[in-house]
Amino acid sequence: MEVKTALVQNGTLEQTAYASGTVMAKREYPLYGPSGVSVKDVGVELGDRVEQGQTLVTFDDSDIKTQISVAQNQLDILQIQLDSYKKMKDSGGSLGGTQSAGTSLDDQIAMQEIQIKNQKLNITSLQSKLKSFTVKAPVAGIVGQLLVSPGMPSPMGQPAAVVYDVSQRKVSMMLNPVDAMSVSVGQTASVYFGDQTFDAEVSFVSPVSMNNAVSLEVTLGDGTEIPIGSSVDVEIKTAQQSGLIIPLSAVIYAEDGTAYVKVAEDGTVKQKAIKISAQNASQVLVESGLSEGEKVLMDHLDLTEGQKVVTR
Repeated sequence: MEVKTALVQNGTLEQTAYASGTVMAKREYPLYGPSGVSVKDVGVELGDRVEQGQTLVTFDDSDIKTQISVAQNQLDILQIQLDSYKKMKDSGGSLGGTQSAGTSLDDQIAMQEIQIKNQKLNITSLQSKLKSFTVKAPVAGIVGQLLVSPGMPSPMGQPAAVVYDVSQRKVSMMLNPVDAMSVSVGQTASVYFGDQTFDAEVSFVSPVSMNNAVSLEVTLGDGTEIPIGSSVDVEIKTAQQSGLIIPLSAVIYAEDGTAYVKVAEDGTVKQKAIKISAQNASQVLVESGLSEGEKVLMDHLDLTEGQKVVTR
């Protein structure tokens, strides 16, 4: 009987974990406009590349600019009144009229200064709010979501746009808790997209299992251009061990769980029990039971001990 064999040899066994995931931006920046205000102009389209500080969306700011103008006029009047009270004090005058009965000039000046301070704070607040009427890109990236168009009101509770930082991409995935225990930040990974393979590194492992799955992320190298939202397969290299290695397909398991192989020795079949210390999807690391250079059967595993064979 002619049989196919594999040589028992020293090597390195790589243990891996496999998962499927989705490509995401390094970071997403949701950008909100003022609530309930109409969109004046949209300067970008979905998928556009943008630079940091580039204007994306502007909102109708006519009302708030009117508020700022009115507030500034009120501040000017308050300042004029304060200057008048101070001149009055310097000239030795006093407040007259029933509206100021019981109020000293010093008290009136103090109250006027408080009103001016509060009005300046009001103007500063309005000017700060005015900045939100112009939505700008916080980083260079791409417009990943665009939820507004000219004339429509700002969406309640939703961003006007979302900018994706694509200086790096990452893959988000879920892994069963048992496999996840062997994964740690810094381990290398391979990301498979179509017929292309990209290097990556584990950057996040959740300490919590949700619905019997653990959230993981691997970060791809700079310049990787896999489209955001694409589905990919990920292989994470969790460990490496050296020793005697044979193909997994050569291993036979007895009903009691004992592992054994059949070897071709001096033209006959012999059965040997082995102890396995580790395995991956295609190979096993043999702790005991075999020696380097032996030949294990890869087919015709139903042959019994003592049968004559010819190896190929």
